Amino acid sequence: HVKSYLDIMKKEEKNHIKQRENYGRNLEIEYKLSSMRTRRTRGRIKRSSFGSTRRAKVILRNTIGKMTHEIGLTYPRTFSTNGKEVKAHLHKMRQWFRDRDIGSFWFLEFQKRGAPHFHGIITKEVNEEDLKKEWYKIVGSNDKRHLKRGAHIEPIRSLGGFAHYLTSYLTKEEQKFVPDQFQDVGRFWGYSRSLLDPHIIKIIIGTKSELRLF
Repeated sequence: HVKSYLDIMKKEEKNHIKQRENYGRNLEIEYKLSSMRTRRTRGRIKRSSFGSTRRAKVILRNTIGKMTHEIGLTYPRTFSTNGKEVKAHLHKMRQWFRDRDIGSFWFLEFQKRGAPHFHGIITKEVNEEDLKKEWYKIVGSNDKRHLKRGAHIEPIRSLGGFAHYLTSYLTKEEQKFVPDQFQDVGRFWGYSRSLLDPHIIKIIIGTKSELRLF
């Protein structure tokens, strides 16, 4: 029985196991903690996963009622292929929204030309010209055409219809694959934590007679 137990431990832990007898009766097994295991290096992300898309849909269903407008943020003819730089642009844009007490939900996709593009929904209206100027300044494109066409905002006219549109939009396969030249893509979507209402759960412990008082 001892031999079979050790075999199981070796198979499960895949670590060095050391055994020794203690006064000929007790058997002690020592093995490395799971936190010391060698972790696999994560490979390059090539597309948005099914699980990620499913979680995004759950968040959308719980926040869509607070949204009033949709926005789009596009890059100029010359664009970065570094995900960290692109997300830094997005972070600055979201900070601009936060300074105006505006919540947001965003997701990343790629256009046919390989350029990253952000689609989003927000909780308050902003002036479209101000939005264009801010995104133009953040990206630093120096392309006057980008100043005119780099961002847009539109009101959401039907929450039910728009929610259905968004969930189908999230599953558009052709725009969820990462171009070969794009590196460090990171997350495909995100949202303002303030959009989710906190839930307080009370746990009351007592006898049956005590619980009848509640």
